[in-house]
Amino acid sequence: MYFDGINSQLFLHENCGFDNKTVEQLIEASEIQLHSLEDWHQKYKPSMTPVILVDYNDPAFDPIDFENPSFPGQNINMVITQAPLHLKTTDLLKYGRLRGIFYKQQSVEEIAAGLRTLSEGNSWLSRGVTDQLLSYYQSVLIRYAPPHTINLTRREMEVLEALRIGKSNYGLAEQLFISEHTIKSHLYKIFRKIKVKNREEAVVWAHHFLP
Repeated sequence: MYFDGINSQLFLHENCGFDNKTVEQLIEASEIQLHSLEDWHQKYKPSMTPVILVDYNDPAFDPIDFENPSFPGQNINMVITQAPLHLKTTDLLKYGRLRGIFYKQQSVEEIAAGLRTLSEGNSWLSRGVTDQLLSYYQSVLIRYAPPHTINLTRREMEVLEALRIGKSNYGLAEQLFISEHTIKSHLYKIFRKIKVKNREEAVVWAHHFLP
């Protein structure tokens, strides 16, 4: 469903990378409303896709902060700001559904153009980043075993689902009420079963195969 040509809502994390003056300039230049994440429940519309803008340099970043109030863990799109020109693939993967990147030193006009594109439901990623992610996904997926051949236990599925939304080992243990040692044991077994080498590859597998 479109609202005046817009089908995505843009929410600003408290560490969005822009000061108040810049936010005002961006709203004026883009003619797009930027909502505070604090207004999430008031401004959120289930018929529109939420897009969260967060500072790449935010040390407290946790994907769990961006839970969809109606469908937890699903359909949350991320945009990072103040990013360096060259990003490692592992840095990109931690944002899950990465929809856009704004780099340091970009002008208000350039960022406003990106916001308009994002508000229309499109991505704002360079060809280089798109190729980088596509290459990684292809290299990983080609090694995956089909999900119907994987015999994951119920607990392993719970661990993998929590891992998918960015939980640390401590966070996994806290959520599932088990020790970090047990979490490490579960992860070891999961990695072997789905034929991945690390957490990043497991997250990609989970995004691709889990409902």
